[in-house]
Amino acid sequence: MSNSQSSLVITGASGFIGRHLVLALADRFQLYCLARRSQKEAGVHASPNIHWIQADITDKMELHRVKQLIDFQADIDAVLHLAGYYDFSQKDDPAYEATNVTGTYYIIDLAHKVRAQHFIFSSSLAACEFTPAGQVVDESTPVSADFPYARSKRRAEAIIKKLQGDMQASIVRLAAVYSDWCEFPPLYSLLEAWLSRSPLSRALGGQGKFAIPYIHIQDVINALCKIMSAKEKLPSFGVYNLSPNGSTSHKELYQAATRYYFSQEHKSFHIPKPLACFGLHVQNALFWMVNKEPFERPWMAKYIDKQLNIKADTTYQKLGWRPTPRYHILRRLLFIVENKKAHPSNWIFRNDSMLKERAPQRPSIIIHRALQWCRGKVVYDVLESILQDTDAHKFPNLKFAGRSALHWLTHFMFQMLSFSIRTRDRCILSEAIQVISPYCFAQGYQEQELKDFMYRLEQNLIDQLLSPKELNEHVERIHDFIHLSIQFILDEIEDSYDSLQQNVSETEAAMETNLNDIHEIYRFVRRVENLCGDPIMQIYLESQLSQNNFSTLNSTENNVSNTIS
Repeated sequence: MSNSQSSLVITGASGFIGRHLVLALADRFQLYCLARRSQKEAGVHASPNIHWIQADITDKMELHRVKQLIDFQADIDAVLHLAGYYDFSQKDDPAYEATNVTGTYYIIDLAHKVRAQHFIFSSSLAACEFTPAGQVVDESTPVSADFPYARSKRRAEAIIKKLQGDMQASIVRLAAVYSDWCEFPPLYSLLEAWLSRSPLSRALGGQGKFAIPYIHIQDVINALCKIMSAKEKLPSFGVYNLSPNGSTSHKELYQAATRYYFSQEHKSFHIPKPLACFGLHVQNALFWMVNKEPFERPWMAKYIDKQLNIKADTTYQKLGWRPTPRYHILRRLLFIVENKKAHPSNWIFRNDSMLKERAPQRPSIIIHRALQWCRGKVVYDVLESILQDTDAHKFPNLKFAGRSALHWLTHFMFQMLSFSIRTRDRCILSEAIQVISPYCFAQGYQEQELKDFMYRLEQNLIDQLLSPKELNEHVERIHDFIHLSIQFILDEIEDSYDSLQQNVSETEAAMETNLNDIHEIYRFVRRVENLCGDPIMQIYLESQLSQNNFSTLNSTENNVSNTIS
């Protein structure tokens, strides 16, 4: 596989594994990253190789938009499906079916439509049954555990095997993935307890024999790269255990962690399983009284002293890969503990964000989706209200700018607002005003009429969003998103016009549009199209911003497009 020509789709790009993978591969691949969170929220730096597409994999229409965007730009070598839902309640949440099962069905369908050669699916060894003494989980072991997450992973694997068609499919069953900052909630919870001064800091449930395998995030990235580079040598369908052999017990973790943190190993005491179970119920009752929920849940008691022992020799042989010895959890705990001691604030921030159970539907995504449904009506209503306005002084220039120019301006500002709501990032609004203001100024649009135009757009947006009953619970959020964003835009308009009036005379600006303004708008719109996947430029070209400038813009389109990143 030629890395210089390779393009990948990564779902769950804002998650723990996805984020690390994107950052590791951004210099070597063209990455089309699907995530519910924005690139800024995910903490992923900007890169010309990263095409961030904020989308919900449970929404078939959104994935159709993703398919169109990818079709326009690249042929896909592999789809790495890392997105998934999991919480620690073990309740049968509908999100398991929607995200892990239906979402996988939609993503493998997307992979076929973008002609991907390889489909790589992130499953979990946690979905396998714990092993009786003397037995191990290997690559042939079925995903047979009986709890909601395991059942959803089992169904997802079956969907992939059934629908892979001519596409190569690789299922990777992951051990518990952690980083040098921990970022694995169960381990974080244990370390916080063991390394505290609490009277129960030395307590271990049962004999401390509960054991699972752990794998460092860097080993996961290395293994995924091996799977992609060795695809010609791999079977059309394969299951791979990304894990060290065996497992690591709570007792071993406790001994290593306390030795690294306190410079001497603390002696633990053991709580019999029945007493530990009772204690978990009492703890949950106390937390329930203050409307909180601890990480440790009563259901966890049934796993005390159980072990999940792994054998991954077949994976090692087929991939020519094995976990790096220095990344073994008992050695890497030294780095984890040092980060906790040296950077406590960052330690807490990174791990607390992993503990938060995110709702399947974010308000910003719900509101953005509603905006897209009413886009046509809002743009039409704003356009007609300005053209038919009887107050001659309110829109002295916009009213006579022409239907096509006004249509594009309305559509453009609508999309900027919609995009900023979806990403929860208003910086794009600042950039939009800075880019569009010189053109508007040159066309003679006055500052106040632009502000009145934005007030008109604001009112239409709020009226449309408050109509559907399903958005009633988001009324306050709607007002905040729209009103504060409009206020942000108004202040940017004032700043831009102050600067323009100081540097360019109104007479000169009204007579001639600077071609650089057209080029800057073109570049900006292309960049936003790449981010949001909406056809802003097509409407831009069709609108003929002015009869005089459209031919100039059209004739220079090819030259400008060569310079657009």
